[in-house]
Amino acid sequence: MTALRIVVIGGGFGGMASAARLAKLGHDVTLLERSATLGGALQPISADGFTWDAGPTTTLLPAVIRDLFRKSGRPLEPELEPLDMIREHRFEDRSVLRLPSASRAAQIAAFDELGGLGGSWSAYVDAHSDTWDALRRGYLEQAWDPALSPPELTDLLGSREMLHKRLRRVFKDERLRLVASHPFVIDGHDLRNVPVWMGVTSYLEQTFGAWTVPGGLAAIGSALAERLATRGVTVERDTPVLDIVVRDGRAVGVRTADGDLDADAVVCAIDPRRLPALAGAVHRTMPAIPPVVAHVGLEGEVPDLPHEVVLHGDPMLVVRTGGR
Repeated sequence: MTALRIVVIGGGFGGMASAARLAKLGHDVTLLERSATLGGALQPISADGFTWDAGPTTTLLPAVIRDLFRKSGRPLEPELEPLDMIREHRFEDRSVLRLPSASRAAQIAAFDELGGLGGSWSAYVDAHSDTWDALRRGYLEQAWDPALSPPELTDLLGSREMLHKRLRRVFKDERLRLVASHPFVIDGHDLRNVPVWMGVTSYLEQTFGAWTVPGGLAAIGSALAERLATRGVTVERDTPVLDIVVRDGRAVGVRTADGDLDADAVVCAIDPRRLPALAGAVHRTMPAIPPVVAHVGLEGEVPDLPHEVVLHGDPMLVVRTGGR
Protein backbone atom coordinates (compact mmCIF):
# COMPACT_ATOMS: atom_id res chain seq x y z
CA MET A 1 0.00 0.00 0.00
CA THR A 2 1.28 3.45 -0.95
CA ALA A 3 1.54 5.85 1.98
CA LEU A 4 -0.60 8.97 1.54
CA ARG A 5 -0.26 12.47 2.93
CA ILE A 6 -3.44 12.89 4.94
CA VAL A 7 -4.61 15.99 6.79
CA VAL A 8 -7.21 15.58 9.53
CA ILE A 9 -9.18 18.69 10.45
CA GLY A 10 -10.23 18.73 14.09
CA GLY A 11 -8.70 17.36 17.28
CA GLY A 12 -11.84 16.02 18.95
CA PHE A 13 -12.53 12.34 19.49
CA GLY A 14 -13.40 11.69 15.83
CA GLY A 15 -10.38 13.52 14.47
CA MET A 16 -7.94 11.88 16.86
CA ALA A 17 -9.43 8.43 16.25
CA SER A 18 -9.13 8.88 12.47
CA ALA A 19 -5.57 10.15 12.72
CA ALA A 20 -4.45 7.30 14.97
CA ARG A 21 -5.96 4.59 12.74
CA LEU A 22 -4.60 6.12 9.52
CA ALA A 23 -1.12 6.52 10.99
CA LYS A 24 -1.18 2.89 12.16
CA LEU A 25 -1.87 1.93 8.52
CA GLY A 26 1.38 3.67 7.53
CA HIS A 27 0.14 7.00 6.22
CA ASP A 28 1.80 10.37 6.84
CA VAL A 29 -0.83 12.09 8.97
CA THR A 30 -1.07 15.71 10.11
CA LEU A 31 -3.83 16.76 12.50
CA LEU A 32 -4.87 20.43 12.69
CA GLU A 33 -6.70 21.76 15.77
CA ARG A 34 -7.79 25.37 16.14
CA SER A 35 -7.58 25.43 19.96
CA ALA A 36 -4.56 24.98 22.20
CA THR A 37 -5.66 21.57 23.45
CA LEU A 38 -6.89 18.31 21.98
CA GLY A 39 -10.01 16.44 23.01
CA GLY A 40 -12.91 18.56 21.81
CA ALA A 41 -15.99 17.67 23.85
CA LEU A 42 -13.85 15.30 25.93
CA GLN A 43 -11.90 18.22 27.37
CA PRO A 44 -12.65 18.68 31.09
CA ILE A 45 -13.40 21.96 32.82
CA SER A 46 -11.49 22.77 36.02
CA ALA A 47 -11.97 25.60 38.52
CA ASP A 48 -11.26 26.12 42.22
CA GLY A 49 -10.01 22.58 42.69
CA PHE A 50 -12.99 20.93 40.97
CA THR A 51 -13.02 19.16 37.61
CA TRP A 52 -16.03 18.28 35.47
CA ASP A 53 -16.64 16.50 32.19
CA ALA A 54 -17.52 19.28 29.76
CA GLY A 55 -19.22 16.95 27.29
CA PRO A 56 -20.41 13.33 27.43
CA THR A 57 -20.01 11.39 30.66
CA THR A 58 -20.89 7.94 29.31
CA THR A 59 -20.65 5.85 26.15
CA LEU A 60 -23.17 3.30 24.88
CA LEU A 61 -20.73 1.39 22.66
CA PRO A 62 -17.65 0.52 24.74
CA ALA A 63 -16.54 -2.03 22.13
CA VAL A 64 -15.97 0.79 19.63
CA ILE A 65 -13.52 2.53 21.96
CA ARG A 66 -11.72 -0.69 22.88
CA ASP A 67 -11.46 -1.62 19.19
CA LEU A 68 -10.00 1.79 18.36
CA PHE A 69 -7.16 1.38 20.82
CA ARG A 70 -6.47 -2.25 19.88
CA LYS A 71 -6.25 -1.37 16.19
CA SER A 72 -4.00 1.65 16.73
CA GLY A 73 -1.52 0.09 19.15
CA ARG A 74 -1.74 -1.04 22.73
CA PRO A 75 -5.13 -1.87 24.30
CA LEU A 76 -7.10 0.81 26.11
CA GLU A 77 -5.48 1.93 29.36
CA PRO A 78 -8.34 3.92 31.00
CA GLU A 79 -10.67 1.11 32.08
CA LEU A 80 -14.31 1.46 31.08
CA GLU A 81 -16.78 0.52 33.81
CA PRO A 82 -20.49 -0.26 33.38
CA LEU A 83 -23.16 1.70 35.22
CA ASP A 84 -25.91 -0.20 37.01
CA MET A 85 -28.24 2.78 36.62
CA ILE A 86 -28.14 5.03 33.54
CA ARG A 87 -30.08 7.90 35.09
CA GLU A 88 -32.87 8.81 37.46
CA HIS A 89 -35.85 10.73 36.08
CA ARG A 90 -37.86 12.87 38.51
CA PHE A 91 -41.15 14.05 37.10
CA GLU A 92 -43.28 17.06 37.93
CA ASP A 93 -45.95 14.85 39.55
CA ARG A 94 -43.22 13.67 41.98
CA SER A 95 -43.05 10.17 40.47
CA VAL A 96 -39.55 8.77 39.93
CA LEU A 97 -38.05 6.38 37.39
CA ARG A 98 -34.64 4.85 37.91
CA LEU A 99 -33.58 3.59 34.47
CA PRO A 100 -31.47 0.41 34.72
CA SER A 101 -28.56 -0.20 32.37
CA ALA A 102 -28.20 -3.18 30.00
CA SER A 103 -31.23 -5.15 31.17
CA ARG A 104 -34.55 -5.54 29.36
CA ALA A 105 -36.19 -7.26 32.31
CA ALA A 106 -34.99 -4.62 34.80
CA GLN A 107 -36.22 -1.78 32.59
CA ILE A 108 -39.63 -3.38 32.20
CA ALA A 109 -39.85 -3.77 35.98
CA ALA A 110 -38.83 -0.14 36.53
CA PHE A 111 -41.50 1.16 34.14
CA ASP A 112 -44.09 -1.16 35.67
CA GLU A 113 -43.39 0.49 39.03
CA LEU A 114 -44.11 3.83 37.34
CA GLY A 115 -47.67 2.68 36.70
CA GLY A 116 -47.74 -0.52 34.67
CA LEU A 117 -45.89 1.03 31.72
CA GLY A 118 -43.33 -1.73 31.19
CA GLY A 119 -45.14 -3.22 28.20
CA SER A 120 -45.38 0.10 26.38
CA TRP A 121 -41.72 0.86 26.95
CA SER A 122 -40.61 -2.63 25.95
CA ALA A 123 -42.58 -2.50 22.69
CA TYR A 124 -40.99 0.84 21.79
CA VAL A 125 -37.44 -0.36 22.48
CA ASP A 126 -37.92 -3.75 20.81
CA ALA A 127 -39.11 -2.02 17.64
CA HIS A 128 -35.60 -0.59 17.19
CA SER A 129 -33.90 -3.99 17.02
CA ASP A 130 -34.15 -4.14 13.22
CA THR A 131 -33.09 -0.48 13.04
CA TRP A 132 -29.89 -1.24 14.93
CA ASP A 133 -29.18 -4.29 12.78
CA ALA A 134 -29.55 -2.28 9.56
CA LEU A 135 -27.40 0.60 10.83
CA ARG A 136 -24.71 -1.69 12.24
CA ARG A 137 -24.30 -3.86 9.14
CA GLY A 138 -24.77 -1.28 6.41
CA TYR A 139 -23.58 2.02 7.91
CA LEU A 140 -21.38 1.61 10.99
CA GLU A 141 -19.26 -1.45 10.21
CA GLN A 142 -18.39 -0.49 6.65
CA ALA A 143 -18.04 2.59 4.50
CA TRP A 144 -21.51 3.62 3.38
CA ASP A 145 -22.07 3.80 -0.37
CA PRO A 146 -25.56 5.04 -1.35
CA ALA A 147 -25.33 3.07 -4.60
CA LEU A 148 -24.72 -0.20 -2.75
CA SER A 149 -26.93 0.44 0.28
CA PRO A 150 -29.45 -2.34 0.99
CA PRO A 151 -33.10 -1.29 0.54
CA GLU A 152 -33.93 -1.45 4.25
CA LEU A 153 -31.09 0.95 5.08
CA THR A 154 -31.91 3.30 2.19
CA ASP A 155 -35.53 3.46 3.35
CA LEU A 156 -34.44 4.01 6.94
CA LEU A 157 -32.06 6.89 6.21
CA GLY A 158 -34.45 8.42 3.69
CA SER A 159 -37.47 8.41 5.98
CA ARG A 160 -38.97 11.83 6.70
CA GLU A 161 -40.68 10.71 9.91
CA MET A 162 -39.41 12.65 12.91
CA LEU A 163 -39.09 11.38 16.46
CA HIS A 164 -41.58 13.78 18.06
CA LYS A 165 -44.44 12.38 15.95
CA ARG A 166 -43.49 8.77 16.67
CA LEU A 167 -43.32 9.38 20.43
CA ARG A 168 -46.69 11.12 20.48
CA ARG A 169 -48.23 8.24 18.57
CA VAL A 170 -46.82 5.32 20.59
CA PHE A 171 -46.86 6.84 24.10
CA LYS A 172 -49.99 8.13 25.81
CA ASP A 173 -48.08 8.82 29.03
CA GLU A 174 -45.97 11.98 28.74
CA ARG A 175 -43.36 10.57 31.11
CA LEU A 176 -42.45 7.89 28.57
CA ARG A 177 -41.99 10.56 25.92
CA LEU A 178 -39.74 12.52 28.28
CA VAL A 179 -37.54 9.49 28.98
CA ALA A 180 -37.24 8.53 25.30
CA SER A 181 -36.47 12.06 24.13
CA HIS A 182 -34.07 13.09 26.92
CA PRO A 183 -30.76 12.12 25.18
CA PHE A 184 -31.61 14.40 22.26
CA VAL A 185 -33.10 17.28 24.24
CA ILE A 186 -30.06 17.48 26.52
CA ASP A 187 -27.82 17.69 23.43
CA GLY A 188 -29.80 20.66 22.14
CA HIS A 189 -31.82 19.01 19.38
CA ASP A 190 -35.36 19.98 18.43
CA LEU A 191 -37.31 16.70 18.28
CA ARG A 192 -39.01 17.95 15.13
CA ASN A 193 -35.60 17.64 13.43
CA VAL A 194 -34.54 14.29 14.93
CA PRO A 195 -35.14 11.34 12.54
CA VAL A 196 -37.18 8.57 14.05
CA TRP A 197 -34.38 6.02 13.66
CA MET A 198 -32.36 7.91 16.27
CA GLY A 199 -34.68 6.33 18.81
CA VAL A 200 -32.26 3.40 18.54
CA THR A 201 -30.45 5.12 21.42
CA SER A 202 -32.97 3.60 23.84
CA TYR A 203 -32.23 0.18 22.35
CA LEU A 204 -28.49 0.67 22.85
CA GLU A 205 -28.98 1.75 26.47
CA GLN A 206 -30.99 -1.38 27.14
CA THR A 207 -28.79 -3.77 25.15
CA PHE A 208 -25.23 -2.60 25.84
CA GLY A 209 -25.77 -0.28 28.78
CA ALA A 210 -23.96 2.93 29.70
CA TRP A 211 -20.23 2.87 30.46
CA THR A 212 -17.91 5.44 31.95
CA VAL A 213 -14.33 5.91 33.10
CA PRO A 214 -13.57 6.62 36.77
CA GLY A 215 -12.69 10.29 37.02
CA GLY A 216 -14.39 11.18 33.74
CA LEU A 217 -14.21 10.46 30.01
CA ALA A 218 -11.51 13.11 29.64
CA ALA A 219 -9.10 10.23 30.30
CA ILE A 220 -10.07 8.80 26.89
CA GLY A 221 -9.05 12.06 25.21
CA SER A 222 -5.73 12.12 27.04
CA ALA A 223 -5.00 8.52 26.09
CA LEU A 224 -5.81 9.26 22.45
CA ALA A 225 -3.49 12.27 22.45
CA GLU A 226 -0.70 10.01 23.71
CA ARG A 227 -1.56 7.48 21.01
CA LEU A 228 -1.08 10.16 18.34
CA ALA A 229 2.44 10.79 19.60
CA THR A 230 3.17 7.06 19.63
CA ARG A 231 1.97 6.69 16.04
CA GLY A 232 4.04 9.68 14.85
CA VAL A 233 1.11 11.94 13.93
CA THR A 234 2.12 15.58 13.40
CA VAL A 235 -0.19 17.68 15.57
CA GLU A 236 -0.57 21.40 14.91
CA ARG A 237 -2.50 23.18 17.66
CA ASP A 238 -3.72 26.79 17.51
CA THR A 239 -4.18 26.29 13.77
CA PRO A 240 -7.65 27.24 12.50
CA VAL A 241 -8.53 25.78 9.11
CA LEU A 242 -10.02 28.30 6.68
CA ASP A 243 -11.09 25.88 3.95
CA ILE A 244 -10.34 22.73 1.99
CA VAL A 245 -8.42 23.25 -1.25
CA VAL A 246 -10.30 21.53 -4.09
CA ARG A 247 -9.05 21.00 -7.63
CA ASP A 248 -10.83 19.06 -10.36
CA GLY A 249 -13.44 17.89 -7.88
CA ARG A 250 -11.09 16.42 -5.28
CA ALA A 251 -9.46 17.64 -2.10
CA VAL A 252 -5.76 18.38 -2.58
CA GLY A 253 -4.96 20.35 0.55
CA VAL A 254 -6.06 22.49 3.46
CA ARG A 255 -5.90 26.27 3.71
CA THR A 256 -4.80 27.87 6.98
CA ALA A 257 -3.82 31.41 7.95
CA ASP A 258 -0.19 30.36 7.53
CA GLY A 259 -0.70 29.03 4.00
CA ASP A 260 -1.83 25.89 2.20
CA LEU A 261 -0.91 22.39 3.34
CA ASP A 262 -0.81 19.84 0.49
CA ALA A 263 -2.56 16.51 0.95
CA ASP A 264 -3.54 13.40 -0.97
CA ALA A 265 -6.65 13.12 1.17
CA VAL A 266 -8.44 15.25 3.77
CA VAL A 267 -10.56 14.09 6.71
CA CYS A 268 -13.08 16.63 8.00
CA ALA A 269 -13.81 16.01 11.69
CA ILE A 270 -15.42 19.39 12.44
CA ASP A 271 -18.74 21.02 11.59
CA PRO A 272 -18.60 21.28 7.76
CA ARG A 273 -20.53 24.56 7.95
CA ARG A 274 -17.24 26.19 8.94
CA LEU A 275 -15.62 25.27 5.62
CA PRO A 276 -16.83 27.06 2.45
CA ALA A 277 -15.98 24.07 0.27
CA LEU A 278 -18.38 21.85 2.23
CA ALA A 279 -20.96 24.32 3.53
CA GLY A 280 -23.17 24.01 0.46
CA ALA A 281 -23.58 20.27 0.99
CA VAL A 282 -25.07 20.73 4.46
CA HIS A 283 -26.84 24.08 4.19
CA ARG A 284 -30.24 22.45 4.70
CA THR A 285 -29.26 20.67 7.91
CA MET A 286 -30.21 22.03 11.33
CA PRO A 287 -27.41 22.52 13.89
CA ALA A 288 -27.98 21.58 17.50
CA ILE A 289 -28.06 24.37 20.07
CA PRO A 290 -26.84 22.86 23.35
CA PRO A 291 -28.50 24.07 26.56
CA VAL A 292 -26.74 26.25 29.09
CA VAL A 293 -24.70 24.11 31.50
CA ALA A 294 -23.83 25.13 35.06
CA HIS A 295 -21.10 23.17 36.84
CA VAL A 296 -21.50 22.87 40.61
CA GLY A 297 -18.71 21.82 42.99
CA LEU A 298 -19.76 20.30 46.33
CA GLU A 299 -17.67 20.31 49.49
CA GLY A 300 -18.22 18.04 52.45
CA GLU A 301 -20.63 15.11 52.45
CA VAL A 302 -21.98 14.40 48.95
CA PRO A 303 -25.50 12.96 48.52
CA ASP A 304 -25.72 9.39 47.26
CA LEU A 305 -27.06 10.08 43.77
CA PRO A 306 -27.05 8.06 40.52
CA HIS A 307 -24.62 8.99 37.74
CA GLU A 308 -27.25 11.33 36.26
CA VAL A 309 -30.42 12.85 37.71
CA VAL A 310 -32.93 14.47 35.35
CA LEU A 311 -35.50 16.92 36.75
CA HIS A 312 -38.53 17.31 34.48
CA GLY A 313 -40.89 20.24 34.79
CA ASP A 314 -40.05 23.10 37.15
CA PRO A 315 -36.61 22.20 38.63
CA MET A 316 -37.04 24.57 41.57
CA LEU A 317 -40.35 22.95 42.46
CA VAL A 318 -38.76 19.51 42.37
CA VAL A 319 -35.86 20.64 44.57
CA ARG A 320 -38.09 22.42 47.10
CA THR A 321 -40.34 19.39 47.53
CA GLY A 322 -37.43 17.01 47.84
CA GLY A 323 -37.89 15.42 44.43
CA ARG A 324 -39.77 12.38 45.68
